[in-house]
Amino acid sequence: MRITKTLTAVTPRYADNATAGMDLYVDTAMEYELQPGETYHLPTGIRVEIPRGCFGAVYPQYNLHKKGLTLADTVGIINPSDRGEIILAVKNVFSDVIRINGQWGLRIPLAQLIIQSYRFEKIEVIEGNFGTLDGAIEYRKQIVEGFQEGLNKSVDTARIKLNINAENSDPIMKL
Repeated sequence: MRITKTLTAVTPRYADNATAGMDLYVDTAMEYELQPGETYHLPTGIRVEIPRGCFGAVYPQYNLHKKGLTLADTVGIINPSDRGEIILAVKNVFSDVIRINGQWGLRIPLAQLIIQSYRFEKIEVIEGNFGTLDGAIEYRKQIVEGFQEGLNKSVDTARIKLNINAENSDPIMKL
């Protein structure tokens, strides 16, 4: 995978050999003050070229909520054809201003990028009555017919058993 970055961007990296995702930081070129309850689109200064057959998933960093932040997208998907800068939609969920970068701001990874493979599946589209009253009626008929068929088998089985018992001259058991 190829990564392109600005001079002020923090290079994405794995924290250690057992980490699934690469840490993503906000580009250090600017300082940000996030007001309570507000969502900001913060640049990372990073562009990635995801290999074909894979996609990138941007997840919130573990325990990010303890810092009063959350990713507004929850999970962001980067397709192999996407070439733009990774932008983090970050929301301040605290009642205080949160600073990022600068002398007093947070300098922690806010997200992580996980590269995952996928298999492209052919899609078969079937036109029909899905979602219409006719489709619902047809579906109900199929269910009733299946239920009736099962019920008929059960009744036939019960008749056979009852007829065997009827030979014992028990009038309640005769059909």
